[in-house]
Amino acid sequence: MSHEVYLVLDPQFADDLWSLSRRAHVWLFRTAENEAAAKAVRERETEGYSPLRGVTIFDGSGEAYDDFYMILPTIEVHHAEYSAAPEPWNAIHVIGLPGRNIRRDRIADALGIDAFEVIKEGKGFAIKRAAQNT
Repeated sequence: MSHEVYLVLDPQFADDLWSLSRRAHVWLFRTAENEAAAKAVRERETEGYSPLRGVTIFDGSGEAYDDFYMILPTIEVHHAEYSAAPEPWNAIHVIGLPGRNIRRDRIADALGIDAFEVIKEGKGFAIKRAAQNT
């Protein structure tokens, strides 16, 4: 099973939030535009909260890099090994922030992990947790 999370720092996220929120939980930076999109998702939602799908709005400063590092520990708490999810997140897809100038040490500190890779994606990048040996 895959447990992916999306972190959207784009203040005017124009993609299909409903479809995205059906396959993963989306953390969406609070702006008037994003809040309206999240409200539309919640009005269609019939199954209630899930760490595997849905939308959570968060407040930030509007400085994307600061907001990125600030929200990572909260995402970790909600999507980690001891959360309500059946398994910890294996990827955090970041939209609205370029992958350059990302500091691995700050990601490691914020998430409490050392084994991960940062991979460039279309509108941002992904943090992929290394597979855990069981």
